[in-house]
Amino acid sequence: MVLMHGYGAPGDDLVDLGETLSAAVPARFVMPAAPRTWLGGPPGRAWFEREPSLARAQLPAASRAVDGVIATLADEGVPASRLVLAGFSQGAMMALERSLRGAVTPRAIVLLSGGAIRGVDEGELDWSRLANVPVFVSHGRQDPILPFSGAETMVRRAEAAGARVTFVPFDGGHSIPPVVRSEVTRFLREVVRP
Repeated sequence: MVLMHGYGAPGDDLVDLGETLSAAVPARFVMPAAPRTWLGGPPGRAWFEREPSLARAQLPAASRAVDGVIATLADEGVPASRLVLAGFSQGAMMALERSLRGAVTPRAIVLLSGGAIRGVDEGELDWSRLANVPVFVSHGRQDPILPFSGAETMVRRAEAAGARVTFVPFDGGHSIPPVVRSEVTRFLREVVRP
């Protein structure tokens, strides 16, 4: 499972979540740091800046970074059929983006408080690649950073494409509360079975 952190977070931001999940799910967890230094100051990282024109210009480098992790795992014997792409916030955006436009379609996708990348042409996204793919989406109804409506839109598009969607909305903001940790653990136990 490639677990990607959010905008402005340090590269090790999701280690606690990865450790919690790895105690319950028989999987290897890889948590790469985003390639860019966050413009808001150290020690944060970013996959791309939030302004749409900057995001579009920086997305190819971010995509190459994620593809490099996937290629390294493939070289180590992890085929796409065993790969889970996951992330929180901007990391979830990258997980979705690489699932829709990357070289491989993962076994499953986990999108925690994410959304679509602003500045990316919707015509470039191939939602049909999600047919029969298990997709976990969680989002806070009071999220002040990425609107809840964006999660609802993702869920509708994924379901229309034939994805097997598990949607866990929660009362709260931009976070990964205990209910989400519990539900994503249950989801992963189902999809990561040998």
